[in-house]
Amino acid sequence: MPTIRSFEEELVEFLLEDSKIQSAVSGRIGPLPLPQGTKKTSITYMQVGRDDGQTQTGADCLSANRWQIDVWSRRYGDMRELGELVRRRLNGYDGPMGGLTRVSFFMENRQETFEDESKLHRGILDFTVWYREEL
Repeated sequence: MPTIRSFEEELVEFLLEDSKIQSAVSGRIGPLPLPQGTKKTSITYMQVGRDDGQTQTGADCLSANRWQIDVWSRRYGDMRELGELVRRRLNGYDGPMGGLTRVSFFMENRQETFEDESKLHRGILDFTVWYREEL
């Protein structure tokens, strides 16, 4: 029986398939919070909402999820560039992603901030992500 990978595993692999993203973060992609002491350009992610599809006969396996993808860097320009790479990779994508036969990404919002504690610039990208889950 094949191993079912999580959406998060598929997302990380999908982002790292982009050579420019891979070059910028060198594999530093993981769930929030950003590991303490991190000073290198990184990406974090967190699911911030979920709406499972329902029909009168039960769950339809179609899920609309809200995901926050954060890009981090010491330099403002590097944070902006990485945010743009992530936006281009995900926004409007509609197709297969690893073991998921069809995933659709729609960017809802984008914000920027500076985190005083870590001294890192942070770009916050919010996406609605549709995909079908196998039960």
